[in-house]
Amino acid sequence: MTSPTLWVAPTETTWIRRRLRAFKGAAAISLLGLGPLVVGTAVLWLEGHRNLVAEDFRLQVLPAAHAVLHGISPYPDVHGLVATTAAYVYPAPTVVASLPFTAVSDRVAAWVVTALLIVLVPVTLRLSGVRDWRCFGAALLWAPVASAVQTGNLTLPIGVALALAWRHRDRAAGVPVAVATAVKLFTWPLAVWLLATGRRAQTVIALLGAAVVALAAWAAIGFAGLADYPALARRLNDLQAPHAYTLYALGLELGLGVALAKIVWLAAGVGALVGCVVLGRRGDDRRSFVLAVVASLALSPIVWLHYFALLLVPLAISRP
Repeated sequence: MTSPTLWVAPTETTWIRRRLRAFKGAAAISLLGLGPLVVGTAVLWLEGHRNLVAEDFRLQVLPAAHAVLHGISPYPDVHGLVATTAAYVYPAPTVVASLPFTAVSDRVAAWVVTALLIVLVPVTLRLSGVRDWRCFGAALLWAPVASAVQTGNLTLPIGVALALAWRHRDRAAGVPVAVATAVKLFTWPLAVWLLATGRRAQTVIALLGAAVVALAAWAAIGFAGLADYPALARRLNDLQAPHAYTLYALGLELGLGVALAKIVWLAAGVGALVGCVVLGRRGDDRRSFVLAVVASLALSPIVWLHYFALLLVPLAISRP
């Protein structure tokens, strides 16, 4: 004997489906539409109240820009650099690009930079092929993105450069890769991606362009700090690498020892880079690009939370 089946009228089924669609739509608007607005407003209010708006930009980059305007080197003494310092430690292009912000007060400049960084999040996703507005809301709620906005650093502009490199990979990818590498050297694996996928001319443009941009920026500030910058970078790595968001720091935390932690860290980064080359030579452009971004993060001796916002681009091109 068969059990009786529950019969639902077609009109009732249609009504239930309409209600479910309406509920999902309202939930999406509440969470991914109003959520970023409410959370973002509250966070920005707290940051403004505690004077934490664009903290890295305001405490490190702007003082360096003012120093350049007064003919003073923006870089600290290498031996006097300590782990908790707010000194300027970025390459010259960053301080040169920040000079226009010295025309207004530091507070106004910090808020302008914050607004620009927020706008760059949907711009990056649009350039990467994302059209669903709910993805924009989800991205703005992501902790690395929130950290990038709060600190006011160059992670999100570099993300735009990555998106442009992918979008124009067959015509002009070398230009955004050059800019990204000149500003943040750890993005150099993107040049490996260009070479592995057969874009030799764009590789040359990326490498030479990065050198030209960096040297032009240093020339603009009278080559201040150029000779000592490698030593400054090594000193910074020695101080901050054990506390960064890297496999090396994780290995130290797990008690692996310095040598073994470095081996694990480098093996992961080199593995990602080798995968980038192998997939690129096989014609798998997308996955080769993704591994180039992963290798950039994996091989960087210093990685903070906001660095992971760069993963928006490989995620977007893989699941737009």
